[in-house]
Amino acid sequence: MAQVRFILSKLSESLFLTVVASFALYWILSQIIDYPDYSNTLSGFFYWAYDLFTGQLMQYAPEVDVLDMSFDDDTESAKPIEVFSNTGDSIGNHFFHTFGLSITCLAIGIMFSLSLNVLIIFSRGVASKFARITEASISFVSGIHVILLSFFLYDIIRYGSGSYSTIFIVLLVICGSNVFYNISSQQHITLLGLKGADYILASKAWGDSSLIQMRRTILLLILNQFTTMLAPVLTNTIIIEIIFQRDGLGSVLFYEIFSDVKIGGVDIGIIIAITLFLILLIQISNLTRQSIEKILLEYR
Repeated sequence: MAQVRFILSKLSESLFLTVVASFALYWILSQIIDYPDYSNTLSGFFYWAYDLFTGQLMQYAPEVDVLDMSFDDDTESAKPIEVFSNTGDSIGNHFFHTFGLSITCLAIGIMFSLSLNVLIIFSRGVASKFARITEASISFVSGIHVILLSFFLYDIIRYGSGSYSTIFIVLLVICGSNVFYNISSQQHITLLGLKGADYILASKAWGDSSLIQMRRTILLLILNQFTTMLAPVLTNTIIIEIIFQRDGLGSVLFYEIFSDVKIGGVDIGIIIAITLFLILLIQISNLTRQSIEKILLEYR
């Protein structure tokens, strides 16, 4: 019962922070960019959020005059900003594409780094040396910003085959901008401390497996890394989607803010909707981490 109360209290706290952060962004952008359909008050924000999730929030796009194939700036066609759509062209679908790629790359990076560090610390011989060289090489590459790495691999990813391009994109997401280095260094310090812990030394004397005794600490480490590294991995994913124009939030943001093809200025509704989804994601991940962490700490 105490765990349920804890989860409910954290859930209400997360929802409150999401509303506050989203309204702050809504108010700031509505001061900078003209958004006449909704007032820049709290009630205007709730009306906007209600219309977004009920499919009534409209975006405006210029129509093409079929007779002379020119854009008519005075003619606008209203269409809804869809949260989810079966056609795939919606904010929610783009969000889940970006989130799915990010969480997959993060899981691969954490597990691969953990395997290398376990070999480095708890093994000997050729396996340990190979893991050490591999970890050092990837950590060195990880010190390069993801934008520079993307430029180096641009032709390979842009014009390469599907499987090779996917592998390089995964490497870019988990290596660029110190992501892999931060994951690996934290794991190395934690595992090195565990190796010399009294209860680990005692388990060795009793003939027990050291890794079994470490399982809760390792689970907590992985859980914390999933939540702390999610934001930089999401950033890498969005940058890669912008550079290589892949489906996801990155390509949507590029189209709304930087694209020369779009006419009519930035659509404030789409920008706020994307930010709202990202805030919800961060709050949900923090809530999940705190809940699982409390259960693991109470587990014996």
